[in-house]
Amino acid sequence: MSRKRPPRTPRPGVPWTPPPGFSATPPEYRPEPTADPGPDPEVPAADPGPDPEVAATDPRPEPEVAAADPRPEPEVAAADPRPEPEVAAADPGPDPRVAATLGRWQEKLLQLDRRNRLLYFREGRSAVPFRDTTPDEVSDWLDSAPTKRWRFVELDEGRAAGRRSGAIRTDLEPADLRKRLTVLRRKDREWEEEQGLNVLFLAVGFLGWTDVDGKPAESPLALIPCDLERESVVGPWYLKRENDEVEANITLAYLLKKRFEFEMPEYEEQGLPEYLAAVEEKAAERGWTVTPDISLGAFAFSKLAMYEDLERMRAQGVEHPLVLRLAGGRPPTGESVPDAAAPSALPKDDELAGGKLDDLLKVRDQYTVVDADFSQLRAIEMARRGDCDQVIHGPPGTGKSQTITNMIAGLLADGKRVLFVSEKTAALDVVKRRLDDCGLGVFCL
Repeated sequence: MSRKRPPRTPRPGVPWTPPPGFSATPPEYRPEPTADPGPDPEVPAADPGPDPEVAATDPRPEPEVAAADPRPEPEVAAADPRPEPEVAAADPGPDPRVAATLGRWQEKLLQLDRRNRLLYFREGRSAVPFRDTTPDEVSDWLDSAPTKRWRFVELDEGRAAGRRSGAIRTDLEPADLRKRLTVLRRKDREWEEEQGLNVLFLAVGFLGWTDVDGKPAESPLALIPCDLERESVVGPWYLKRENDEVEANITLAYLLKKRFEFEMPEYEEQGLPEYLAAVEEKAAERGWTVTPDISLGAFAFSKLAMYEDLERMRAQGVEHPLVLRLAGGRPPTGESVPDAAAPSALPKDDELAGGKLDDLLKVRDQYTVVDADFSQLRAIEMARRGDCDQVIHGPPGTGKSQTITNMIAGLLADGKRVLFVSEKTAALDVVKRRLDDCGLGVFCL
């Protein structure tokens, strides 16, 4: 690597000869001439203006400065990083078609017409009217021991025995009385066995009112659950009260409120005479009357709770897709009504004749415990898949209980639980007996 040599300097005592063109005197600097700017313009002096006058001193006191708030300033909440929720679309409200259908269902439930004996009572041949029995005596009977019974005395026996405590007298002939009591007890037993309901009541007090069409009507006010007993076929009939409490005619109260905006007094165990007096006082404002009549009859009013549920559905709307489809309404937002045949992927019954279903269902996957034809197998398969709703209908003896038994067996084989509900106890007993015969009764609760 070469090193840069420094410039040579003349050594002392050695003459130095300058190179050609070297001059020891630097050339004279001559600046280039510039344009003459002319005389400087005079800048006028700033006018200080008149001296400001000193303002007079304000005699008013200076406002006091508020003391600083010692409390700490509130912290500002940090901004929420989450996105704002989307605003839902406006609710169109209850579907008028669904509301109309629910209204028809309500009318069928309560029968708010003249067929309902709770609203339009007719003695006819299905009731036993009492004679010489007052609401006070009935109230004393309610306050007595639960085992106390009243005995029905026939017309001839009543005339001979005269007035006797605990005896029920009527104006019916002995044969007619026995026949009516037999019919009432049989009807009460049927309702209790089929639906688990007691329909035998002692009606105390009747309201005479006028309907919207101007026709008179008579309705019971207080209902006492009762039961009929007798020790032998030829023995006398006894009336025994049930352990249930006295009930007011809530069906009548609902109808009067809906049609006339009439509020019935509530029965609060104040006693039958007092309750009838309260109703009579308020009914007098409408020109209606209350009679202290007493009659034994069959009254069914177990469906009022279902009526009130439907009323809430009418007011608030329905969202369940199954109810909407039954009522003929539109599906909820974002949902579509499925085709009843599409989810099952099975042909219709008329297309499965001739053993065609055997090509669609594997025999080893079937768990039928009783006989079933191809239409029943199709219904069983649809129930096991659980992707659609179906209605099975048919006259008696067509195998509906067999189909239900096979459905339960198949669903049990799939590891599922089944809730079987029936309005009649007889239907439950038939299916339970079939399951017992097949050895599946141990799975029933």
